[in-house]
Amino acid sequence: TVSDLICSFVTLMKANRKTVDELIEKMQSNHDYPKEWIKRNTEILNTIMMPFFNAYERALANRGQIDFTDCILKATDFCANGTHHNYRYILVDEFQDISVDRYNLLQSLRTAFPLTKLFCVGDDWQSIYRFSGSDMSLFNDFEKYFGYTEKCKIETTYRFFNPLVNLSSKFIQQNPAQVKKNIHPYTNTKQTGLSFHSYSDYFEAEKDNVELNLIHSIFRTIPKEESILFLGRYSYDAKLLTDYVPDEFKSLDINLFNRKAKFMTVHSSKGLEADNIIVLNCNCGIHGFPSLIADDPILDLVLSNADAYENAEERRVFYVAITRAKKHTFVLYDKKHPSVFIEDFEPPVEEG
Repeated sequence: TVSDLICSFVTLMKANRKTVDELIEKMQSNHDYPKEWIKRNTEILNTIMMPFFNAYERALANRGQIDFTDCILKATDFCANGTHHNYRYILVDEFQDISVDRYNLLQSLRTAFPLTKLFCVGDDWQSIYRFSGSDMSLFNDFEKYFGYTEKCKIETTYRFFNPLVNLSSKFIQQNPAQVKKNIHPYTNTKQTGLSFHSYSDYFEAEKDNVELNLIHSIFRTIPKEESILFLGRYSYDAKLLTDYVPDEFKSLDINLFNRKAKFMTVHSSKGLEADNIIVLNCNCGIHGFPSLIADDPILDLVLSNADAYENAEERRVFYVAITRAKKHTFVLYDKKHPSVFIEDFEPPVEEG
């Protein structure tokens, strides 16, 4: 929505410590930008973004409040002035999601003599938050920003097993820019399955409910004691299961065919797991996998550079989706309009 776009832009501009005037100067000094592009974005910056930002900052000031971005920026300034403890070590988890403002905070916490040591854990295969400011260059070029580094790959997984480990690893590493890893499960005595199920023509006699009928047939294969989590690329994918659409980052409890389950978006499920994952709507199209909803060009001024590889971030989103399962991932798609990602898995992939 327009309101989401404005809020995202203002938050990212603030996090990057940029002003509207600086962004306009940046556009006008870059001769690679088309004149119409510069004209359009300059007008948006002057007539929409600047008034909104100024009104927002006034509202915060009048209420005596700061937002989360202010917390990061003020903490950075506070620590940069030397008013903090001297830390020997700083541990950072989910480092693949680091943004410029958080990078600056980290650097402000480090003392020069002796230089504070960083211990960072991250997985570039699961970097899916560029829209909120994540900058993969800080991960991929770690030594450039932080100095001498020792790297240790964590290649053993304890949540899911083969064949999903091998299939998902091959899928994500089709992008040559992803860090090469040899992921393997801690044991070969357990299995995590991956199967693809098309609902086109699946129940010819009951075409009005093909998706639910397919889900019902999958439910019958899942033992009663095992957990089930539905994942959608967008929150409104939940409408297949219920009339209620949850907020983007909230889960929804569902009772379907006398079975308890949950629905979440893929982004909100990151870091979570369930025995069985059912990925909905793995189709081509605007709201499918990969999502074809393009960011407004104005966001290019405040976002990190996009991956050169086609659908790189969407590929990582799909990877996150299919690897939430401990026992089995079921991917549902329309046989007449399958996602391009379906083609990346060698047949046979479909189970009837």
